[in-house]
Amino acid sequence: MHRSGTSLVTNWLHSCGLQVGEELLGDAPGNTEGHFEDMEFLKMHEEILLSNNLPDTGLTSGTEPAVSDYQREKIRSIIDVKNTRFEQWGWKEPRTCLLLGLYHELLPEAKYLVIVRDYKSVVNSLLKRDFFVIDQRYLSRIWLQRLMWKAFKRESRKKDYYKENAEYYLKVWIWYNEYVLDHLKKLTRDQYLVVDYT
Repeated sequence: MHRSGTSLVTNWLHSCGLQVGEELLGDAPGNTEGHFEDMEFLKMHEEILLSNNLPDTGLTSGTEPAVSDYQREKIRSIIDVKNTRFEQWGWKEPRTCLLLGLYHELLPEAKYLVIVRDYKSVVNSLLKRDFFVIDQRYLSRIWLQRLMWKAFKRESRKKDYYKENAEYYLKVWIWYNEYVLDHLKKLTRDQYLVVDYT
């Protein structure tokens, strides 16, 4: 799931020498050291989500996206190239969780490292990251608008934003974790490791 510490763990694995992608998603608010997401998988996952009328962020619940034959073959090609070039490789990209059935079909012998973080921390982290973007937008305005925002509007808007979006992000957390746990039941015990973020 997003905001579960996967960037931290993937950064560590990358530093230890694991091939996690030739082009990686860089830094952004909330991940100043980088996301360590393989851009090939990221772009494919966004394409699949958009073709299903789902948000390309992957922050959705209750829907397993359909994958066209064309998209399946594009992903198979990415996997084939990586298998040819690298003896051992992996990737991190949270939207992968929505496509575990596809990856089990394409990579039946794959090993899974699942990072689980408690729902309060994940939801709070998502809200905090989102609100940071809103805050920066207001702070880039003229001085009077910045002053009004900081003195009178910021805290009430933050409280409203959290209240409006917390339940949705909780549903996303539940969906991702239920889907991942259901997928793990299809694997042999030596194919996965579940680690608590804390």
